Amino acid sequence: MFAEEVRELLKASQPDPTAARRRLREAEAERENLMAAIRRGSSHRQRSRR
Repeated sequence: MFAEEVRELLKASQPDPTAARRRLREAEAERENLMAAIRRGSSHRQRSRR
């Protein structure tokens, strides 16, 4: 009985991998947006120097 209860409590306390994967995808998309903005800004700066 004790082992069953402990097993259930441990199972319930595990993190949700689905939510972690969603947050990771969101962070990767944000990073890609930032990198694209940096690249656009960099190419804009090079053109304006000419």
